[in-house]
Amino acid sequence: MQYGGGKLEDESWPTQREASNEVSYGNFPAFPVYSTFMRSIWKGLPHNEADAAVAAWLSAPDGAERPLPADARAAVVEELRHRPKARLSHTFLYDELGSTLYEEICKTPEYFLTGHEAALVKAKAADIAFDAFHSAAANGDEQDVQVVVEFGSGDGHKTLALLRALRPLAQHTIYAPLDLSAEALQTCVSAVSAMVSSEPGRPLSTMPLQGNYDETLFEAAALPGRKLYLFMGSNLGNFTDAQAIAFLRGVARHMTHRDRLLLGVDTPHSSTKSPSMIEAAYNDARGVTAAFTINALRHVNRVAGLDFDWRDGWCHEAKYSHDERAIVTHLVSRREQVTASSVPHDCIVTAS
Repeated sequence: MQYGGGKLEDESWPTQREASNEVSYGNFPAFPVYSTFMRSIWKGLPHNEADAAVAAWLSAPDGAERPLPADARAAVVEELRHRPKARLSHTFLYDELGSTLYEEICKTPEYFLTGHEAALVKAKAADIAFDAFHSAAANGDEQDVQVVVEFGSGDGHKTLALLRALRPLAQHTIYAPLDLSAEALQTCVSAVSAMVSSEPGRPLSTMPLQGNYDETLFEAAALPGRKLYLFMGSNLGNFTDAQAIAFLRGVARHMTHRDRLLLGVDTPHSSTKSPSMIEAAYNDARGVTAAFTINALRHVNRVAGLDFDWRDGWCHEAKYSHDERAIVTHLVSRREQVTASSVPHDCIVTAS
């Protein structure tokens, strides 16, 4: 999730409400797209220039990931048929198409989080670098290698300012972006390579690691040198409280006295940030966020052998919950429908 501002319920979205036509995301941040707009896109009506990313997503071929093993496919179906609330891991948001859409979300004017966080990192980069480097030296660290490990890096553009600040301090800086998207990782590598080429200085190399956090953390932690772990973009909001605690404890187990963790999270509504401002951040006029979340149905179809009607069968809506202090998102079925499964003799029924 890499996708900030809210919480997931039980590592899951969507969650199906019994006796309703809704599949909801727990407290995952997203936004409402209503029927008229959705139908105009799905029918392929002309788009203006601002809708180019959504149009490209609609016309793009499906990805080429390997299908999940049979037992994993069966587990997905079982979670979707769970009552009272069905579940689907948020990792289905992030295939190549989803990652591309997410990077586009970050460029929308409504999504304030990315710009604000990038500005903070840039303004505080020297202080962060000084603390990460000199605190390790004060603890007797003789290794002069600084490793920056970024969970859910995306294209990594926010991190360049921090790498610039660290580079003059360490003899060698290694940037290890962790992401599910190979395309996003390649963008990170290209951006760092361009910076190294245009800005001479001490060695700066990249070590991209593709996979989920559990798969890549061990490899990143094994790299030589002191670590600065980055978990930004309010990605922590993708977890329940229990999952967030488990994740942070997992990172802590790999940290020594010389390592640091930089955590970037959004804040709930306040006197200076209204609920409507937060809702607007997940209600971009271009429809990119709707495409991003609905793309998960497209993704799970491909890897789990399902046939959700993602083009015409679902619409997306979200509201800010004062009680949860988060955006609560739903995928709403347009009609009664049956989703077939590759698991023999199994299906998922959505009430209208």
